[in-house]
Amino acid sequence: MTQGYEESSLDVRAKVRFEMIHTALDHVRQILSATNSKEELIGKVCEIMVSDAGYLMSWIGWLNPKTHIVVPAAFAGAPAEEYLGSVRVTADGSEKGQGPTGRALREGGRFVCNDFLSDTRTEPWHVAARKAGIRASAAFPFRCGRTDACGTLNLYSRDLNAFEDTDTSLLEQITADVSNRLGEIFGAEKDGSQAVGTGDLEQMFRDFAELADEVFWIMRTQPELILFVNPAFEKVWGRPVSELYRNSRLWIDSIHLDDRPRIIELFSNWIQRIPGSTYNVEYRIVRPDGKLRWIHDRGVALVEAGEGTVTMAGIAEDITDRKVTEEDLVQSRERYKSVLDSMLEGCMVIGFDWTYIYVNETAARHGYQERENLLGRRMTSVYPGVEKSEVFIHYKHCMEERVPQRFESSYTFEDGTTNWYEFRVTPVPEGIFVLSLDITDRIKPRRRTEKG
Repeated sequence: MTQGYEESSLDVRAKVRFEMIHTALDHVRQILSATNSKEELIGKVCEIMVSDAGYLMSWIGWLNPKTHIVVPAAFAGAPAEEYLGSVRVTADGSEKGQGPTGRALREGGRFVCNDFLSDTRTEPWHVAARKAGIRASAAFPFRCGRTDACGTLNLYSRDLNAFEDTDTSLLEQITADVSNRLGEIFGAEKDGSQAVGTGDLEQMFRDFAELADEVFWIMRTQPELILFVNPAFEKVWGRPVSELYRNSRLWIDSIHLDDRPRIIELFSNWIQRIPGSTYNVEYRIVRPDGKLRWIHDRGVALVEAGEGTVTMAGIAEDITDRKVTEEDLVQSRERYKSVLDSMLEGCMVIGFDWTYIYVNETAARHGYQERENLLGRRMTSVYPGVEKSEVFIHYKHCMEERVPQRFESSYTFEDGTTNWYEFRVTPVPEGIFVLSLDITDRIKPRRRTEKG
């Protein structure tokens, strides 16, 4: 009975995962013709792989053919920034070139690692992977109109064996479509650069930068010097551009004291890396009028201009409105969670693998358990034999058929106690949401009357 249930559960999860990846494929194809910017394209692809395909994180990296280092160019997913900041990936024969990314680039085809933490080839990244919650990974190479691979789409899952053949076939379609579009964009950029003179391009850039809402900046290190910043700096930072030209440290001095040490460390580490490396951070600044603004700052190291000197360019965007919305959403979720925690009815969210994702105190009491003993564990391990119960049959029907259930049922626990509950079960994106009400005191008198 248990074996049949597990096989059925795996089938459902595989089906759900396949449908999510197929949705991601549709969304990727929608954006291919809608953008002519490779930066925008790869950024959206990474976001789609997390939001639609459901992966823990994703990133796209370009191969530096001279150093064989894979440089992250775009990423998405909560652990991505910290993970990528702590690891180094290459495509050579060294120890750090044996992971999925390096192998996919060298071999020119997909490379899957369905048990990341047990694979000796991925040992250089085990510590960072455990911290990020990575259990499986896969890499898919881009060719971008060239013969050799130029980069990879890298995907990570919190589940073992997350990359089955049916899934990777769809992911290869996504990679092929994106690779073809990148080849077109690279070709257009090459043709355009031949058709327009350098002076014309520089003037076009300056005209565009004058009107842009984002802050465009170019700077050089050792000595630290601001080479260019557009007028948007005055609108966002609330300071004259002339002040920044006179004092290049002004942007650091404007960063909120709580964020400043982190940004200084990240920036220092970035400029010590190879040309082509990227910088992508969010932080707060304090304007002269005392107002706080949130900034999304990203840049790329361009060239080495003399010994130890690096020229960098980037874009800083005011994302305060987005951050306020996100904070409101977090507070709203916390309020809803507080409401659920205090409800007299039991509330549970159970995942497709039958793992307890959320349980309030009332639901824990209904099951004669502590919340801590339920969260993160599977129902079948907490309650052996539950799959044979009427309760589980209704849960399973809702989980697989996505049809709400409302029913009354008894459940007998291991100590012989039998209680009656009223259940309402609803499908949710994570699996199922269960509301339970203990009606034992109401049912027992009724059953005694019926027997009499």
